[in-house]
Amino acid sequence: MRHFLNFLGWDVTWHASSNSAFANSTDGRTLHVGLATKSLTVDGYTVEIPVTVRSGRIYLPLRTLCTLMGYQVSWDGAKKLVSVTS
Repeated sequence: MRHFLNFLGWDVTWHASSNSAFANSTDGRTLHVGLATKSLTVDGYTVEIPVTVRSGRIYLPLRTLCTLMGYQVSWDGAKKLVSVTS
């Protein structure tokens, strides 16, 4: 999650007290992932999602994350390539 969001210019922080990750974009958008609630909130819209934590890193479904952020996701099965566009 952090690498993808940092690449897009988002600042990501971890809050151990609430077991949650928060991210903010330069244009004022917000994102929250609650591990206990297994929820993702982007700009006030919340969905329940499968959250995986492995080696201290949070993994989210790319399509769900991108769709909530307003991006289009496509899959090329022949090339095994995911494309994310705005």
